[in-house]
Formats: sequence, C-alpha cells, structure tokens
Amino acid sequence: MNKKQKPYSFFKKFIFNFHGIREYIIVLTITAGIYFYFFYMPGQIEIKNLENEYFTKKTKLATYKQKTKSFVKYEKIMNKTKIDFDDAIKALSNKKEIPFLLTSISQLGNNVGIEFVLFDPGAKVKKEFYYEIPVAIKIQGKYHQIINFLKKISSLKRIVNIKDLNISTGKNSDELEISCVAVTYMLI
Repeated sequence: MNKKQKPYSFFKKFIFNFHGIREYIIVLTITAGIYFYFFYMPGQIEIKNLENEYFTKKTKLATYKQKTKSFVKYEKIMNKTKIDFDDAIKALSNKKEIPFLLTSISQLGNNVGIEFVLFDPGAKVKKEFYYEIPVAIKIQGKYHQIINFLKKISSLKRIVNIKDLNISTGKNSDELEISCVAVTYMLI
C-alpha cells in the first residue's frame, strides 16, 4: 500500500474486482442467509424456549410462595391443635392411673364428709379409641356436702362424668341419698 493511497481504496478494488455488483449482492445475500439460517434463527428459537421456560418457572415460583404462606398458616393451626390434643390426652387416664383416680374420688368423698354406701367399679366398655370405665356410686350426706363432692370431682384433672343421677331422701330427713354412675375414660 502506498502512503498516498487512501485506506479504503483496497476495499474499492476488492469490491470492483467482482464481475459486477450483482455477484456482490448474491454473495452477500447467500452469506446473510447462511448466517440467518444457521446462527440467528436457532438462537431466536432458543431464546423463545428459554423465555417460555422462565415464565413457567416464575409462575410455579409464585404458586409455591403462595402455598408456603398457606403451609405456615396451617402449620401454626396444626401445632395449636396438637397442643390441644395433648392436653385432651392428659385428661384421659391411662391404665396405671385408674386405681389412683378411683382412690382420689373415694378420698374426696371422705374429705367432704359424705358416706359411701356403694363404690363398685364396673367392667371396661370399649369405644373407638378409648375405654369407658363406669363406677356405680351410692352416697349419703347433707346437700352441701354432696354438692361440694360433685364440685371437687368436676375440678379433677382427669375426665369424670356423672351419669344416671338419682336423688332421694336419706336415713335422716336432713340427708340425701344419691346413686349415680361416675364414668372415667382410658386410652386403648
């Protein structure tokens, strides 16, 4: 290259060495077509596929975030329910506590001054996931003593229901005689 020669004269010679502009356009078109077909189009298809995958995953992520919020809410409810269930289980006696519970009921009656005429634990009655243990009770005492006894039974930590309550006058005119069935529960 000559020092006085313009820098783009080489390109002019190269372009004009073709047999004409038509051949130049054909070569340029073929080159652009090859680039477009083999490089540009596959890239665009890949970009479109990646965009679709991105939006799909973004939608899934939003769904999972929403489910996570719901999960946390239900987990709190479940924990509270578990605590309530554990408290309810504590209120049910287990096999070892039944004799102690029956003794406690007897002692409560003696402490308030009532007389036990009958204290007869019955056979266990099987239910879905627990046993009912009935105890036939017949007591005599003054009205306030009996009420105090029933109140103390209701304040026990274990569940004790009084069923089939029958009230009649006792030996003395100021005493009552009560027959009932105290039912306690035990887990299977």
